[in-house]
Amino acid sequence: MNNARYLLMLLLPLLTGMVQAAQEPSKSATSYLIQIGLPLLLIVGMIVGFGLLAKRFNLHHVNNKGPVKVISSTPVSGQIRLCLIEAGDKQLLISVSNQQANCLHVFDSPIVDNTEKETRDFATLFSLAVKPSKQQARTGDDP
Repeated sequence: MNNARYLLMLLLPLLTGMVQAAQEPSKSATSYLIQIGLPLLLIVGMIVGFGLLAKRFNLHHVNNKGPVKVISSTPVSGQIRLCLIEAGDKQLLISVSNQQANCLHVFDSPIVDNTEKETRDFATLFSLAVKPSKQQARTGDDP
């Protein structure tokens, strides 16, 4: 709700400029403001929109190069997540919230085999999304 209010506050000067430009076509400063301001607001809106989509669909990359690796993470509620992490040869189930993190259980033997899990970067995911799969290419089916 607050985001809509801020967006309206940003768009209000542009909308008033558009109304004035429609009433007085002789003003070149207003038309210049529209020509520059509208694409700028469109680009800023796209950046904010993509950021919100990335946050919504959890598209952030977790660095698993160190001795402690995040194997899996699942949201339980809006503020609490369950994470399965690997530290050394043990796996730990922890709950993470904004205020604290609690260890729920320590597994002596691994319950999830993390060796065959491949990490995919953005380029790999994008190429998989753009290119049709081999099965579709063989059968000639369109997505």
